[in-house]
Amino acid sequence: MGTDIENDNIVILTLLGSENLTAKMKANGLFEDSNVVFQSLFENTDVEEAVLFWQLPVTDSTGNTSDKNVLKITLTRDTFENINWEDFDSHDYKIVAEDYEELIQFPE
Repeated sequence: MGTDIENDNIVILTLLGSENLTAKMKANGLFEDSNVVFQSLFENTDVEEAVLFWQLPVTDSTGNTSDKNVLKITLTRDTFENINWEDFDSHDYKIVAEDYEELIQFPE
C-alpha cells in the first residue's frame, strides 16, 4: 500500500457498522457514514490515503455470528479533493474510489 508521495501517511480503519432494520438500510448507512469518516480523516492535511474496512455481524452456515469485513473503500487525497461532497452520491464509491470491494452483496 502507499502512494507515490515520499513519506506519505496512510490511515487504515476498521469500523463496525450500525445495525439497521433491513439490509438496504445497513448498506445505505455504511455508504453515508463513509462520507463523514473520509471528510473527517482528510481534514488532516498529512493524510494522503485512507482505507475503510466496514464490518457487520454475519451469521455463518452453522448459525454462529461474528463481525466480518463487508465493505472496503480506498480514497487518495487527490480523489477526495475532486469530490463535490455536497452533491456526491455515496453509492458512487464503486466508480470513483481507488479500491472498492463489496465483500457481501448489498441490495441496490
